[in-house]
Amino acid sequence: TQTADLFWTYWPLLPLALGVELIARAVLADRATKSGKTVVPFHVESGVTVVTVIVVVIGLVGAMLGPVSWSGFKLSGIRIGSINLSHASRNAVQDLTIGKEVKAVTIKNPVGKVRVKAGAAADQITVDATVTGNGTTQEEANRNAEATKVTTTVTGTLAEVTVTLPEDFAGLGINKFNLASVDLTVGLPEGLDVAVKNQFGEVEVATGRAVDIDNEFGKVTVHGFAGDAVVDNQFGEVTVEEGAGSVTVVNANGAVNISDVKGDVSARSSFGAVEVNDVGGKVEARTSNGSVHIRRPGKDVTARTSFGAIEIVDSRAEVTAETSNGAINLSTSYPVVGAYDLRTRFGAVNVSFPDSSKVAIHAETSFGNINTNLSGKISKEESRQSFDSALNGGGVQVTIKTSNGGVDLTAH
Repeated sequence: TQTADLFWTYWPLLPLALGVELIARAVLADRATKSGKTVVPFHVESGVTVVTVIVVVIGLVGAMLGPVSWSGFKLSGIRIGSINLSHASRNAVQDLTIGKEVKAVTIKNPVGKVRVKAGAAADQITVDATVTGNGTTQEEANRNAEATKVTTTVTGTLAEVTVTLPEDFAGLGINKFNLASVDLTVGLPEGLDVAVKNQFGEVEVATGRAVDIDNEFGKVTVHGFAGDAVVDNQFGEVTVEEGAGSVTVVNANGAVNISDVKGDVSARSSFGAVEVNDVGGKVEARTSNGSVHIRRPGKDVTARTSFGAIEIVDSRAEVTAETSNGAINLSTSYPVVGAYDLRTRFGAVNVSFPDSSKVAIHAETSFGNINTNLSGKISKEESRQSFDSALNGGGVQVTIKTSNGGVDLTAH
């Protein structure tokens, strides 16, 4: 952990060292040109060497520090960084009595875990906070722990739980979140809307009507909510389950898992798999880098990914599935009643549905074979193959296209 702290605090030294070397070499080159001498030019290998040396030194220092304090340094009175090796903890417990007019609660915590659960009393919000102060000395750690405040207020229909960190991070603010952290456990009466804003830490919400979570770094878990849920996360896995309403999840870096939701689902990730199971409404699942798995959706399905496979099980309505690099596997025990549009550029497409379905099928591949137990017309032209069929007289359209891969089409 000391090595990680050192990297986090002193990473600006890496580009600074490279910049100093570039300037030094530029000055030497200019002097050498005027004096007729030569100087070794700057090469990428030289820059890599400088970075490697700094990384190794930081790693060694971090490994050797152990429990010894490592002070940060200041530039013109501005703190650039510090390794916090001394800690002080205290507990803060508060009970906030609320009236029937309160309909929502907002929880704001810059650093630390947030857990929201069902409370025992119908007219109280309970807050159990574990405050941890950090510092290069025990005195500084104690001071930061005492300066960290947890406040509860009620304004009209809104109750608020707010964590305020010490204000000793002016200037560059590189170590803004090193001074203190707070782990919150908040107990709520039933029927309140819940909003959580956190920056660094895990978030778990296990109660509430409508739930709205805005988190930056940390795992997010939501379950047992009575309304709609909205989750916006930057780094960390998101899990939402057992909800009575719709779910919207946007996750920049991390997997998304949604299950047992009665409403519609919209799930997006830039880097991570998306999995949606047992949803009563329609499903829209998108990721740029990762697989998509959708099982037992209630209504229409849209699944898209740039790099990854798509799996859809027991679809009951329309399905649109598209991937640039990956296979598409669709199997359902329900007769096809909505159009299928399945497309991939690099990957096989495997489709299986009941033979009682009334569908008009068109499948084609540029480089691959088409295998099917259905009767129909197979056309071949150089490397391209296509298949057309009207099962049970035809009906809804099933379109299957792949540029590089085979097609396996089965009616059971």
